[in-house]
Amino acid sequence: MKTYLILLLALTLTGCAGYRKQQQRAERFYQQYPLQLAGLCEQAFPIKQELKPGQDTLLQTDTLQLAVNCPPSTKDTVIFTRYLQQTKLRVDTLYHTRTAVEDSLRMQVLVLAQTQAATEQRKEALTAKSRGLLWLAIGLGLMVLFLAVLFVKVWTR
Repeated sequence: MKTYLILLLALTLTGCAGYRKQQQRAERFYQQYPLQLAGLCEQAFPIKQELKPGQDTLLQTDTLQLAVNCPPSTKDTVIFTRYLQQTKLRVDTLYHTRTAVEDSLRMQVLVLAQTQAATEQRKEALTAKSRGLLWLAIGLGLMVLFLAVLFVKVWTR
């Protein structure tokens, strides 16, 4: 029995690695094999690229208007309009999505949701416990009052 207890204690102490120990192992691995770690990170968290083509946008138009007076017999003025230069701009957007950041943020959201749920459960447990303690205090108060009344009645006889 003593042997099993010592074996269980030895396995417990040596088998578990805490967060700091794992971090130290990862840092040592990075120092020894930086290219392999970069490859692993690239496989686990690839950078996604997405090209969204833009639309042509008309930026500038220069207009020339020329008014020509017709012969005096007609009294009309003719206006000629001509577009001299049109400048078009097309903006394409390339999106880089870093999945490592996305995963980190997603994990933070999950952790926050779990802590919020745990906080709500603790709050409900505390309200139930405080409600039970309130009824216990009321019951004890009534019992003390009953015993005091009984003691006064017995004492005055």
